[in-house]
Amino acid sequence: WVDPASQEGRDHIIAISKRTIDAGFDEINYDYIRFPTDGQLDAMTYPAWDGQTPRSEIIKNFSAQARKELKEYAPDVSLSMDIFGYAFLNDDGLGIGQHLEYLLSEFDFVYPMVYPSHYSAGNFGFQNPAEHPYEVIKGTIEKGLDQLGDKSELAKPKISPWLQVFNMGAKYTPEMIKKEIQATYDSLVDKSTGWLLWDPSNKYERAKEYLNP
Repeated sequence: WVDPASQEGRDHIIAISKRTIDAGFDEINYDYIRFPTDGQLDAMTYPAWDGQTPRSEIIKNFSAQARKELKEYAPDVSLSMDIFGYAFLNDDGLGIGQHLEYLLSEFDFVYPMVYPSHYSAGNFGFQNPAEHPYEVIKGTIEKGLDQLGDKSELAKPKISPWLQVFNMGAKYTPEMIKKEIQATYDSLVDKSTGWLLWDPSNKYERAKEYLNP
């Protein structure tokens, strides 16, 4: 992990982003922009972070710098980031600095990782949320929009969820994928700009079966 408050670390990431743009990519997608959640957290040291500045502010500051520099470098490039689905359920930054409202203001697109298998028992009233993809995804997006209040309509076109196409907690058949996609459209209605599919093993047979019936 790079200390999120490190200016040297931020500059390095943005420099790599510029090289990526030079290579011809039209979108820069950032993943894992956050403070760590695993391992011996109490033993971690942060050479740059003062331990007092809110983590959400630290992550927002990096995002703002990246937006400013990359939009000046290539005005037409799209900037996006992946964000935990739980950031749509809580507005406290989750202890890792992922505050939905802050990040939406800095990125063209935000991709919430709303994999139902990753929700704890009891979420949305389900013992096994993985078996209820429609309710979990629709509920997550709608709670995020509620969190944004009067900014929700402007935010809708920026939200494109990562959807689960792997077996975990339940078997994800083409019908399950269909429910996930329908939940996306039903929660964002005519403002939806789409969705993304993910399998950690990069096996998309079930997705192909859905997309090419």
